[in-house]
Amino acid sequence: MRRLGAVAVFVGLIGVLVAPPSWAGASTQTLTVKNATATFPTPNPCSGAPGHVTITYNAVMHVTALDSGGYHETDTTEGTFAFVPNDPSKPSYAGHFMQWEGVNLNSRSTAFTATGSIVGKGSDGSRLVVHEVEHLTATTKGIVVHFDRPRCS
Repeated sequence: MRRLGAVAVFVGLIGVLVAPPSWAGASTQTLTVKNATATFPTPNPCSGAPGHVTITYNAVMHVTALDSGGYHETDTTEGTFAFVPNDPSKPSYAGHFMQWEGVNLNSRSTAFTATGSIVGKGSDGSRLVVHEVEHLTATTKGIVVHFDRPRCS
């Protein structure tokens, strides 16, 4: 699901990051997106069946840039989705998703954490339930910690 919200939030992040580089002191920007829609190809996260998803979502992103060059960002995205598989014999799904992610960056290290969930009902009566947690910590010497734990139930 992280990929679903990431597309939406990435567009907003670009707008925030192209602000003038001469920010003095700490500067915080907030971006709010309401009732946006996006459609893109993606596999079913549990079965891998290729298809397309349409999401309608709200998102809030907070970005703080420090005069030291540090950076802190959090964003929350939530909304509804409709997944249609390329193979019409496979079930389609509709439901709710949410995602949260945060980034902390300074001259010595970067940390990224994301959590998300998807809950949907299939056209065949089945349920699609996905939870995911991902974390990455990197220093100037390389990646120290990385895990990505998606779970379908």
